[in-house]
Amino acid sequence: MIAWLENHIAFKASFADGSPAKITGQIIEVERDKIIDSFYANDFGLGKIILTPWLRKNYMAVWKDENGITKQTKLPVINPAGVVLHSEISNNQIICDIAKNKSNDSLNELHLLIQS
Repeated sequence: MIAWLENHIAFKASFADGSPAKITGQIIEVERDKIIDSFYANDFGLGKIILTPWLRKNYMAVWKDENGITKQTKLPVINPAGVVLHSEISNNQIICDIAKNKSNDSLNELHLLIQS
């Protein structure tokens, strides 16, 4: 995850046997024990979280599966510099959004190759 940028994080929830898990949960900022957002995974176990993380903060996903079992997953370490790429299909077009935080001048030139 890249600090101060909107990160679109896709995930797949599954049971130990690989079958999809339908889950619901919340993203918690650990230091303040504060709920940041909620999320879910559909019948195929697929879900998405949109998070704008702060540097030197820790985030945890606390979630329940369809059997009512609660689990916790620590989210990845937050990087102070980097680039995020988000793409979506809208009206039969692919729309790409590239963002970088301003703290790193080494990322002034980026190349994007898209193949269909």
